[in-house]
Amino acid sequence: MRQNKFLPLTATFAALSFSLFIAGCSPNANHDNEDALANNELSEENVESITQESVDRENFDRESIRTDFSLEEMQELRREILAAIGTPLAGNPASCRVLPFGAKPCGGPARYVVYSSEQTNPSTIEPLVERFNAWSEIYNEREGLTSDCAVTPQITTTVISGICVPIEQADR
Repeated sequence: MRQNKFLPLTATFAALSFSLFIAGCSPNANHDNEDALANNELSEENVESITQESVDRENFDRESIRTDFSLEEMQELRREILAAIGTPLAGNPASCRVLPFGAKPCGGPARYVVYSSEQTNPSTIEPLVERFNAWSEIYNEREGLTSDCAVTPQITTTVISGICVPIEQADR
């Protein structure tokens, strides 16, 4: 059986394309910072700083989540989460995790985010995503937003070329 020498490159391109697609589904129009994240223009020092700030903010109670946040604060939290996740590198599919990310005005997650527990501590990222999701719900209600109310399908993951990638789960 002949191996395709371009398969690892194709898998890497597919993973990168999907990551950019997910980042492009942002409810905000501020794409300059997302482009910097997608192009890995953040220095290790910046990511370490963001991660440390995230660790400092991980202990919160859902009932104590502020409701007076600004859109800019919500966008910054989103950027911090995506920077902390980075490229979800993993050697084992069991290390790939999926979290609901954002909220649709009709209810349910807006999308899902994939991260690797090998490089991102779940006890750090999960509370941040929970806060972002709560803020997203509050923002939708506060601004009177509407959506198509379509259900965002849950995804599962696998590892291709050392990167966690989502696989849509057929729920039919």
